[in-house]
Amino acid sequence: MPLLKDLKQDPGDLKPSWNNTILVLVDWLMCACRLKKDQEFARTASTFFPVVPICMGLCSAYSVRHFFFARAQQVKHEQLRRHVSSNTEFVRANEEMWEGMRQLVDALWDKVEYFKGLNKERKERVCETLNAIGRKTFNMVMSVDIYLLWMERHQIFPPNVTMSVMMGQEKYQAIHDTLNPKRGWFGRSS
Repeated sequence: MPLLKDLKQDPGDLKPSWNNTILVLVDWLMCACRLKKDQEFARTASTFFPVVPICMGLCSAYSVRHFFFARAQQVKHEQLRRHVSSNTEFVRANEEMWEGMRQLVDALWDKVEYFKGLNKERKERVCETLNAIGRKTFNMVMSVDIYLLWMERHQIFPPNVTMSVMMGQEKYQAIHDTLNPKRGWFGRSS
């Protein structure tokens, strides 16, 4: 075991440094592969001493390169995650609006079905049911109008479609003023 003897014979160095450790590993590898004919540690050390710092420098540069590459990939992943998150929020808001309109339409349909089966001689109940139908119709129309403005705000319609023309300028402006960005319905200013 010449390697252990060589390490034990050096009284000046009580703590082996990384360079010594690497040189011992290289010496052991050369002995194991039978590339080294004599068992002399000093010749291997003198042969590989200039090579080790170069290899370590190249490995360090390679590690730094991969560190920055990993950081760039992480930043790109975060951007994609934020984009997917905003798309998910958009889809959820869209589904919630559709669900709300579906509930309003179902409630209106139930009220109309109730009105059809109502005894027409009960004047007070007929008036109350018609008022409820009118309120539910208004809520449904308002819900559709808000949804149309929301879709316009998210640029779902082509450029040649204008909501103010479809709804009428006064109605459009009244709804738009009610849902102004300062109140937080749309989240960004126009």
